[in-house]
Amino acid sequence: MPDYDFHCEDCDRRLLLRWRRIADYAAATPVCPHCGSDALTRLIGAVGVARGGRDYASMSSGDMLSVLEGEDPGEMQELQRQVYEGADQE
Repeated sequence: MPDYDFHCEDCDRRLLLRWRRIADYAAATPVCPHCGSDALTRLIGAVGVARGGRDYASMSSGDMLSVLEGEDPGEMQELQRQVYEGADQE
C-alpha cells in the first residue's frame, strides 16, 4: 500500500495517509482525519530507487506490491525470477 505523508495547514498536524493503489491516491482528494480540512501539503521524504541487483527476497510485501504495480517490466521479471528460484531451493 502506498503511504503518503501530509501536513495539515489548518490544525498543524503531520499525517500518514494510505491508499490501496497509486491510482486510488491519484483520484482522491485527501482530507485531514482530525479536522476535516482539505488544506493538506504533501511532504516528500527519502525516495527509494530501484537498482539492478536488488534482493527481492528481503523486501516487505508492500515493497513487492509496489514493484508489481509499477510500470517496469524488467523489474517485475527479476522479482518473479528470484521468487521462483527461491521456491526451487526450498
